[in-house]
Order: sequence, then structure tokens, then C-alpha cells
Amino acid sequence: MSETTKIDWSPPMPDDQMAAAYQSVQAKLTHTAGGEVRNTLQNFVTALTHDPVFAGNIRRNLFKERMAMTCPVWWTRKSDMIDDMDVAFLRLYLEEHYGLRSEKLIYPALNIVSTAQAFHPVRDRLNSLVWDGVPRVRVALHHFLGAEVNDTNEKYLRTFMLGAVNRVFHPGCKFELMLVLVGGQGAGKTTFIRFLALEPEWFTDDVSKLDDKEIYHRLNGHWICELSEMVATANAKSIEEIKSFLSRDKDFLRMAYDRYGGDHPRQSVFAGTTNRMDFLPLDRSGNRRFLPVTVDALKADCHILDNPVESRHYFEQLWAEIMVQYKSGAYSTHLSKEDEDALRKQQQDYCQEDTLAGRIYAWFETFEQDKVCTLQIYRECLTHPFDEPKTYETREIREIVDSGIASGEISGWQKFRNARKFAKYGRQYGWERIPPPAQLTFGGCTVVDEEPPFCHAACRPNVREYVAKSPLWQGVSQLDMPDISKSAKQIVSIKKRRRKGSHPACQHVGYGPASPFRR
Repeated sequence: MSETTKIDWSPPMPDDQMAAAYQSVQAKLTHTAGGEVRNTLQNFVTALTHDPVFAGNIRRNLFKERMAMTCPVWWTRKSDMIDDMDVAFLRLYLEEHYGLRSEKLIYPALNIVSTAQAFHPVRDRLNSLVWDGVPRVRVALHHFLGAEVNDTNEKYLRTFMLGAVNRVFHPGCKFELMLVLVGGQGAGKTTFIRFLALEPEWFTDDVSKLDDKEIYHRLNGHWICELSEMVATANAKSIEEIKSFLSRDKDFLRMAYDRYGGDHPRQSVFAGTTNRMDFLPLDRSGNRRFLPVTVDALKADCHILDNPVESRHYFEQLWAEIMVQYKSGAYSTHLSKEDEDALRKQQQDYCQEDTLAGRIYAWFETFEQDKVCTLQIYRECLTHPFDEPKTYETREIREIVDSGIASGEISGWQKFRNARKFAKYGRQYGWERIPPPAQLTFGGCTVVDEEPPFCHAACRPNVREYVAKSPLWQGVSQLDMPDISKSAKQIVSIKKRRRKGSHPACQHVGYGPASPFRR
């Protein structure tokens, strides 16, 4: 063996003990009638399992989904992951000490031995953290990046970190949110994301194209993946490609030394950095996957690299705080409906300009009819009186109106399900104005969209008791009984929306379901 392959290495025990250990392993192997060691898979597994150097040190890294050798050895290695050079030295070692010679059996033996001693470095690291009780998640973005301290930014960072934890403890779990740091160059955005990954090898920014065939190999073994300056999304062929990429929970690839490829559940999450305020792609159906946070280095308490040691401790405590919440089970890796509505409004400040949507929104402000269809908008709003819209144009208009209604840009409208007849455009699907709530008057007291809580004159005593408890019906108690009975009959005949049965105030067995005002 040349001098270049010799490193500072010494056997794990004295020479006499090593010799005894080798003999002990030899005794466990099966031999032929002539006394030679059999080249069997079982013998390879036995040797690797009990060998004094490699016992317990050939393990499967569940995060990188590769075999690892975790003990010091006498040859130069690039990393703990087993590669072709390691296999070559192992073959030589097994041949010298045990007489085992088989190129085909070494790989399955390594797979069997490593799988029996699997480990997950990220899980082990997170489980080892002890929180000191000082809350940091709320102020972390301000502390290092100068972002505002508010509930929104805290929720975005907390949700992102909880999603990252859930991804490593439950690979392939649903998580499609992406934290995006928006600010000028030199603000420390990439450094923040890199330190968030805890270890340099758990971070990558090597994501340039979403359609790159090698991208899944680059993601493997990385926990926090940065889309630097949002290049990957900017180069995507379509919005649907971006959605599909972030929403994917598993990737198909063939790992090293695997004969066949397969689905590998994702253990990584994505964060983005950009200095463009209009980084969000034009997607009228919603950009709910992106969580934007504006940063300002001038307002930060410190820069991460001012004291890297203290900064790493700070990030460890961030994860320790998150782990306390994660282990309690009181968390969510998804935004609530209210949070999504707030996010949609906030994202308008980060969206690319949509001039077509602006024209349609403005047109609705002066439109006076009670219903409208896509073709009408195309002809009258976009001034194409003689053209037929193409399929993509129809879809675009529909997306603009639907998103405008959802965001509140178009208020007082709703989509109707069944096609309706339009004088100029035939039967079309479209939208209608939301009718105002019905108003019913009881002798000076106006009730909006509410059915009276009685159904028969015999229930009048209960009416007064119900009125006393119902804020909506304050004032009705001042009416005389004939007016109440008459008004009740009118409303019952008009509303026709309650199921058969007694009203809340009716306790009479005889007048419950058998109300004279049946519908």
C-alpha cells in the first residue's frame, strides 16, 4: 500500500487483541469440507457485522438514503458516504483477513448490514436540542434581517420550520409552502437560510431549472433548498410547473448501487431569496404557496456573520423552540382559511403587474346589469365586438373574475352554476349580483333575512320568551298579538325555507310538526 493511502490510523485495539478478534469472526463463518471459507452472502454479512474495525460502523443514512462508513480508516475518503473506492478497499480487507472473494456479494452484504444499523442525522440532531425557554421565533427575522416583528412574519417562519421538521420525521408529508425573503443584496438572506439548515451539507442552492433531470439527485440529502433570486421559478415553462414542483411529495430516481429506480419521499423544503418586489409569478388562481417577508438590513440587530458561533447557537435554539411545539402536537403546517385570505391580500404588493385584470376590475365598477358572462366581458370590456375569444382567453377572463371576487377586488358578485340566457350571447355560464338580504317589517320593526320563531297563535307565550333572548327580535315584543300572528303567516308563506317541524320557540306537542303553516 503506497504512502499516499496511509493516514493517521491505528487499530481499535492492540495487535494481540485484534488477532484474537479476527479468529473469533473466522469461527463464525461456514467452511467447506477442505476448510476453506465459503463465499456466501451469509459469511459476508457475518464478517462485516462482527469485524473488530467495521462492526457497528457500516450504517444506512436514512436522510441521504445511502450507505455510510462512520469509522476511521487507512485510506483517503471524501465523505462518510460509501463510494467505489471504499468498496474496493473493503474487498481487499475481507480477502486478506477472512478469505472472502466475491464482487457480486459485497454490495448486497453492505445493504443488509447498513440497513440493520440505520440512522437519521437530522432527526438525531433535532432530538438532541434542549430549549433554554427564551422565545426567538417571533423576533428571529428582525434580529438578523431587519424584518418587521408582527404576527404574520412570525407565522410564516414558524409554519415553514414546522413543515421542515415534519418533512424529516415523516418523509413525503404534504407541505407546499415556500418562505421567500425579499430585500436588497447584502442583506444576509442566503446566509440566514444556510444557517437555518444547521449543517452546511444539509443546505443547497443548486436549483437552477425545475425541468433539470438531475434536480432530484441534487435535492437528495439536503434539508433546506434555496431558490436563489427566484431563478428557478422565473425560468419555469409555466405556472403549473411551479405548482407541480412545490407540491410534489416524492421524486423518482435511482440511487447509487441500486439496480432499480423508485419513488423517494421528499425530506426537503424550499426557501427563496430575491431583491425584486414583483417576484411573484402571474397566477390568477392564487400564489398561496409563497410566503413573502420583506427584510431591511439597516434595521437588523446584527449580521449573522458578525459572530458565527453565537449565530449558530441562536439557530439551534430556534429549532429547539420549534421542536417543543412539534412534540406537543399543537401545531399546523398549513395556513388557515383566514390566513390564506390575508396572504392573498399581502401578495398583491409582490405580484407582477396584471394590466388585463386592472381593466376588468375597473369595468365592473361601472357595470350596471345584474348578470354577466365571459363572452360579454370579452366583447364589451376588452373591446372585441366581432371576434370570438380563443380558449386560453376565455380561461384567462374566468380566472381574473374568480380571483377578483375571492380577493374582494370585485365585490357583490357570485358565480352561478347553471347556464343562463343572455340576449346577445345565448346561453352562457357567468356571474350574477348577490341579491340584498330580504327585509321584513313587523309594525315598525325591520327584521333582515330571518324567519320568526313561532308558527301558531297558540305559541304566543313562547314568542315573548324567545324575543327576550334574541337581540335580532328586540322590539317585536311591543307588537300586539294579532299583528304577530298575521305577520308570522305572511313570512311563513314567503320564506319557505325551513324544514317541517316546530320553530325554536314552539314547545307545544300539538303545534310542533303539525303547524298550520306547512310548506
